[in-house]
Amino acid sequence: MVKYLQSHLLRNPEEYDKEQSLSLYVLRGSSDIENLSDVELLTLSGYLTIKSVEYGDTVFLRYPNKEAKKAIAQLYLQQQLNGQVLGQVGAGLS
Repeated sequence: MVKYLQSHLLRNPEEYDKEQSLSLYVLRGSSDIENLSDVELLTLSGYLTIKSVEYGDTVFLRYPNKEAKKAIAQLYLQQQLNGQVLGQVGAGLS
């Protein structure tokens, strides 16, 4: 996951809290990690979970719980800080 994030952008975690959709075909097949979308990777790694299946082959996804939502926010923060801590980018406590 870390290598993926180093070479791919992760959307703002709030966007993943909105319903996402994928084809069941995508989740059934095997893919090279470099060719996965962010939503596919988050689903395959358990950060997003299937909430419903509609139209026969479309899955609708959301965070499974608050812990997954918080974990994605932490990954996003680490990606945005690029190895720095909050105080180094001027976001320390005042």
